[in-house]
Order: sequence, then C-alpha cells, then structure tokens
Amino acid sequence: MRTIIDGRGRVRHQTATSDIAVENKGGVALRRWRSGAVELRYRPNAVKPMAVLKAVELLEDCQRVVLVPGFTGRDGQLISGCASAIERLTRLTGEAQSTRGRDFRSLRHEHSAATNDTAFGPVYAAWRAAHGVKDRELLEAVRDASCGRYLEVVPRDGAAKLVMAAVGNGYSLYGDGWKSVAVGGLFEDMPDFEYACWAAQAYREAYHTAQPIFEDVAATVRLRQAGWLLLEYRRMILPVGSGEHPTLLLGATLQQSVRRLTFGAGDKLVDVL
Repeated sequence: MRTIIDGRGRVRHQTATSDIAVENKGGVALRRWRSGAVELRYRPNAVKPMAVLKAVELLEDCQRVVLVPGFTGRDGQLISGCASAIERLTRLTGEAQSTRGRDFRSLRHEHSAATNDTAFGPVYAAWRAAHGVKDRELLEAVRDASCGRYLEVVPRDGAAKLVMAAVGNGYSLYGDGWKSVAVGGLFEDMPDFEYACWAAQAYREAYHTAQPIFEDVAATVRLRQAGWLLLEYRRMILPVGSGEHPTLLLGATLQQSVRRLTFGAGDKLVDVL
C-alpha cells in the first residue's frame, strides 16, 4: 500500500501508482516496508512546499526512513530517526529549488557541544530549566545573549505558517519601518525573500522535532538600499511548549557581523535576523 501526497498536500492511499505521475505534479510517494521502515520518494527540484510539509508530518513517528530523491532508487539513503530524515528532506529540497543555494550555509552543533559553549550554554541551560514555559529567566537569558536580537515566532497549521509575534529591540538592519509591520506577519516577509525562506527551514525543523537548534551561519543577502551583504552569526532556535509540538519558537542571533560585498567593503553594519 502506497501513500500519495499531491502538490497541494492532499493524501490518498492506493495499491499501485505511477511514480512519474507523482513526480510531474510535485508530489511525494510513501511506502511502508514490512521491516517498519518508511520509504519516501520525491524529486527535490520539483516537489511542492505543501507536499513537503505533509510528508514531514507523516514522518514524525517514524524511526527508520529511506529517502529516495529523484525517483531513481540510486540515491536512496536509510536514515535512523525522524529528526535526521526531516532535516535531510527539507535541506535537499531547499538547495535544489533555490537559485541562490550557495548563498546560505550553516554548521549545526550537537546539543552536547552547545552545553559547554560560552555563548549557547547559558541560554540552553535556561531553556532546560524552564521545562517548556516562556518564563522570565529564559527571556532574560535570550535577551542578554543576543543583545536584544531575538524573535518570538508562532507556528500555525503544522508550521506551514510562521507568524512573527515579537521582534527584539536590538534589530536595526532592516530599519524601523520593517519592524513596525513585521509583528503579525509571516516570517518569510523579509526584504530578502529567498534568504527568509532558507532561514525558516530551521524553525520548521525545530517545530517538528521539538528540539533546540544551534548553528553557525554564513549568508549572502541583498537589501535594496545596502546592496549585497555577507552575514556571519550564530543562531539558536528554542521550542517552547509542553505539548507534542511547541506553541512558540524563540530565535536569537548571537555574535553577528555584517559586511558589505560591494562598495565600502570595510563598512560595518549592525545586525541580521
């Protein structure tokens, strides 16, 4: 029995199907093996966002996943654990569909390494002590570590929508005009849309895995007035909530630097989301 997810995220079950038909419509095909593993077939450069989001939802309880990008069977990879499978699924899709895939890079840190990290460690400790609650100690730790460069993001519709609930006062790169309209809007509604789409992937991963994310980021973005900028920073995303999925995602930017890549390359700018 196969599970078919079409490009709109709709699910149907059938005994046989054409992988080519699924491919052409930007869908995903899932098949459960007798061993308990789940095989997922998709084409990274064509799969639709709603199909990916529904696939992520269906993978959440799976312990063994075989990802087969391209419908050829040649590149199948067995992955233990849904969190790793979700990360690879979203990363390959984002890299394949972005014309600026080389502009955005991140280096992920294990939780054990974050514990002993001078920047991440204090906030990670406050997050664990909070036990799923956005308490005063956690917010103070986030504000202090990020110098006010933090976000409160509310996931809705299974994280298909990421709504900005609060923007820290430390942000200034996008200007006060953007901050005044950002709250209540979608995460992706930033001046550089492709960068925002890439950055949002980690928030959705944190939602579906209910685990914090710690990473070093280097991103090249383009702002209308400033031109091309190289952003280098450390990012943490902390899920908050006591249920199966977090009801809030706290994101923070640490130790950031911004450099112009066009005229005035020596100029220092201020911050980045």
